Amino acid sequence: MVALDWTSFYDDEQSMLSLNIVTPKGMATPLLWKSVEKKQLKHNRARYEDQLLTRLKMVLPSDVQVIVLADRGFADRKFFRFLDEELGFQYIIRIKSTITITHKNIKKKAGAKTRWKQSEFERDFHNKR
Repeated sequence: MVALDWTSFYDDEQSMLSLNIVTPKGMATPLLWKSVEKKQLKHNRARYEDQLLTRLKMVLPSDVQVIVLADRGFADRKFFRFLDEELGFQYIIRIKSTITITHKNIKKKAGAKTRWKQSEFERDFHNKR
């Protein structure tokens, strides 16, 4: 499992995107990161995220399964599609409880108790952390 997150500091002109391996004990160790000038983030944020994740895919052995853990700032249909279809990564991304998830012919309201059957979506949004 890897955690993806943006960090910026109050008096700094840069933001840092980091990809950290999460150990079974919940500790995170940086694997890859990219520093970007804040003024370059507008309209480029998703591109930087895609580049970092693509780099991870390139350096890992092909038999390694990746689960990306991220907060709701990464909750975007295009991003989900990129992770799933382009990279073959699984993901656990926090979303607001007011979001409705549609998969094939199934529509469910997201929330703390939402559970998906394996046959429906192959994700359990409640218990994976």
